[in-house]
Amino acid sequence: MAMPDYSILIPVFTETDALWFSKFYFDSLNLKPIYVLDSKRIDRRDEVERVIGREVLIYENPERYIEANFAKLAALSPTDWILRIDCDEVVSSALIAHAANFAKQGRGAIKGYDRRQLRWHEYHFQAEKRFIQRDVQYRLFDRRKVEFLHRIHTPGYKVHPWQFLPAPRAARIFHLQFVFETVLDRKRKYEIYRKVENAQSFRDWFGITRGKGWDTLEDPHLTSVYRAWRLQQGMA
Repeated sequence: MAMPDYSILIPVFTETDALWFSKFYFDSLNLKPIYVLDSKRIDRRDEVERVIGREVLIYENPERYIEANFAKLAALSPTDWILRIDCDEVVSSALIAHAANFAKQGRGAIKGYDRRQLRWHEYHFQAEKRFIQRDVQYRLFDRRKVEFLHRIHTPGYKVHPWQFLPAPRAARIFHLQFVFETVLDRKRKYEIYRKVENAQSFRDWFGITRGKGWDTLEDPHLTSVYRAWRLQQGMA
């Protein structure tokens, strides 16, 4: 897959296994995202560069959440169009293609994509069941045309009501926090976020009290790549 007309930016904090898999997955798509290490984790620079096999950029972040200095993060991209995803997320090949087409058309400045929470269960992925609402994450943007915010649990920029149309369902973000984080990890993250913005709903978001059930995920590429990665790591 050719590199699209936008940059994929992936912030790195304390992740280890998630970082290894992120590199492995994007290699399978022949893509090279730009990994950006949080400045408070500068001691991990050698380790991160060993994993990704190239130089990591440094994001000067004054807080413990990514949106605190989002304009500076965006400024690290060599392109104006940016797809920002987290280290414990990957995206479908349909999203890669859709984002390239959307950026090329230039008819908007922001695009949202459906995100699915996944877990690995009995040799395949399962996606958390949904009722009605989709978890639309506004991650593709043109840095020249957005109004940056510095508020936690936002895209890092202002999204207007008329921009709330999501992309096709096949163009998805896959969230792997239940794969790479323990319940204790999520509780620690919840405490960090709670101190910044005290919202009880965060407990559900971090998987501390949630329990909606799971359905088998139909994405053969992601499943096959993850199985290959597990074998490489000596995991069953």
